[in-house]
Amino acid sequence: MKLSRWLNYLLLFTLCFLPLICLAAAADKKWYVGINENDEYIYLMTIDEDPYEDYLETIGYTEEEIDQIIDWMDLDEDYEAIKIYILKINDEEHKYYGSEGVQYYYNRYVSEDRAADNWELQGHNKEGFIFKYTDQRKLYKDSVSASRGLGAFFVANDVDWKHLASKVDDSFERLYDNEDAGAKGINDGISTFYKPDTFGKTYLEKFRSKSIYNSQGVLTYYEWSYNNDLILKYELEMAFFFEYWVIVLIIAFIAVIIVIISIKKSESP
Repeated sequence: MKLSRWLNYLLLFTLCFLPLICLAAAADKKWYVGINENDEYIYLMTIDEDPYEDYLETIGYTEEEIDQIIDWMDLDEDYEAIKIYILKINDEEHKYYGSEGVQYYYNRYVSEDRAADNWELQGHNKEGFIFKYTDQRKLYKDSVSASRGLGAFFVANDVDWKHLASKVDDSFERLYDNEDAGAKGINDGISTFYKPDTFGKTYLEKFRSKSIYNSQGVLTYYEWSYNNDLILKYELEMAFFFEYWVIVLIIAFIAVIIVIISIKKSESP
């Protein structure tokens, strides 16, 4: 009876301190990389093809061409969620495409039935890169698209969002009229707008985007719209836990103490 009781205590403490164990195991990775090996990130998805199809039709694409573009962009309205599982993170910096950063590998899954936890492998051992912002500011600036904004799932945890937005806005001003494109910093992220002027069709509507990241550089929210109609949205499941895991750990620790006290009281004569 006593052995079983202490095994229960051990299990509770292990579950409580599991985040610290994982943190210690990942201590040798670069400080600006917020993700860890074996991390799993699940995003709930909302997709509506119609607004983007309207845009493509307006600028002259045929129905067949539009279908091909939608397929190429993988805008499938049946998708309910996407999962990214981190396989490996390189522990040394190298030059990747002329920039210093950390390479990581991941599996990508999609689900058409999130409630049933059904997943289909969409990409195995895919590679990604995280570049330190303070060393690669130009790379980050050039990664923000006028029409789609910043869609990366993972960035460095040292991104200065106000600085980045200012540089992106300056870049857009050089490429487009002030009223046709812009960017601004928001809390832990960046938003953009872009009004295309394709072949002189000035009556086209605006694309808008919003990207929000947590303190570890993990995307928590992304939306992309045309004419204020949503095309694509990602929302990170358990975003609060990823951002405030220390608070969750403290609550879990308190819960363990309460359980132990309850067990002792129930066993006392």
